Amino acid sequence: MEMISAGAEFMFQAQQADSALRTEISKLRFVLPVSRLLIERCECWRFKYKAIDVLLPQIKDAAYETASLLDEVTYQELKERVEDPHRSFPGEFVSSYLRKFRNWMKGYPTQAKEIRKKLEKLYTNLKETCDGLGIPENPNQFSKTARPVTSSFIIEPKVFGREKELDELIRSLGVPSGSSNRSGNRKRAKTEKKIDLPESSIIEKKENVSVLPIVGIGGVGKTTLAQMVCNNKIVKSHFELIIWVCVSDNFDVARLTKEIIECATKKACDIDNLDSLQLNLKEIVKSKRFLLVLDDVWSESASGWHRLFGPLKEGCEGSKVIVTTRSLEVAKITSTVKIDPIILEGLELNVYWEFFTSCAFGPEINIEKYPQLKEIGEQIVVKLKGSPLAAKTLGGILSADLNERHWRNIENSAKGTWNFTSTSIELPIFTLLLEKMFLILFTFPQRL
Repeated sequence: MEMISAGAEFMFQAQQADSALRTEISKLRFVLPVSRLLIERCECWRFKYKAIDVLLPQIKDAAYETASLLDEVTYQELKERVEDPHRSFPGEFVSSYLRKFRNWMKGYPTQAKEIRKKLEKLYTNLKETCDGLGIPENPNQFSKTARPVTSSFIIEPKVFGREKELDELIRSLGVPSGSSNRSGNRKRAKTEKKIDLPESSIIEKKENVSVLPIVGIGGVGKTTLAQMVCNNKIVKSHFELIIWVCVSDNFDVARLTKEIIECATKKACDIDNLDSLQLNLKEIVKSKRFLLVLDDVWSESASGWHRLFGPLKEGCEGSKVIVTTRSLEVAKITSTVKIDPIILEGLELNVYWEFFTSCAFGPEINIEKYPQLKEIGEQIVVKLKGSPLAAKTLGGILSADLNERHWRNIENSAKGTWNFTSTSIELPIFTLLLEKMFLILFTFPQRL
């Protein structure tokens, strides 16, 4: 009887422990994903806020413990499912209780409860810290719609490089710039790499208005280059109208037509009918040579482009349209017969180093006083491949603390493959912030 009683007690304890473990596992499977989301939310702020820098490693360790425990429990369950069909009912019954007993003896129920309480406490503390600091819920997602509206005004205190690209772009616009015949860094498509323009992209054999697309990854300087053109004195004297419209991902023909009219006339337009808008725009552009910049174009709809371009192609001879985009498909759709797309690449290394140091140290600090930081910075710069946005983002984080330990931590975090694709940048240091850009921006999905 004592043996039976002991066996029953054993089964009861094992069953109770298994029930407690399942309850805790269920809670952990809920709290782990939300903790990971919070980790993503905070990842890029650890270099700015000391409180986050302290809490983040702790919650990461707790999350790792949780994941390890869940993996072990899941493995045991799967193993039992695979082996049980080959056992008799008594064998399956015994196997089930042996698993429960092993989990009980290993202390899994107690361990799961302790880990869960620890993770919940760290989650609460970190979330309250983030909310108190005003950190946004999804700082790692750089959607197209979140991009700031641009204008023709140059907001950068100083523009680094791009003199060669500017000279050639001005010549491509038919402006007598008077500059030298330097070819610049612009990549024209060679014969074997020439972009084949589909018939649908050709508006007319002989057009009064030519379209020049500028293509490059996000943050490479397409908008800044277009702004430099619009503010060039010779360009301003050559064109009677200079018009700037920020398109982004909202390619609404009526909206864009209205904005073009308002920018050209410097007056509000209260017309909503598309036909009336297009007739109005046709009258405005047909007698004046204009330069129109359509910045940050995402739409790859050929029909939408043709509807927008319809009244513009009636413009005065010599008029030009600049389209900035990350998409070669947009370039194919918008390009005219006369001009190939411009492929804009990163800054040259010597110019890029000057820009990077201005971001990381500021304009008034002599970097020669920081030889260790200069050495680290030189190693980082090579990996950024001339991207101004990468330099600005990473330089801003480095500038928060000009000491070797801080810079080494960031350099070590950034080790790995830094991928630069046609539309995006990926930096391991921003695995969570720029995982879908820049990533580092910045992965990025197909678009940043």
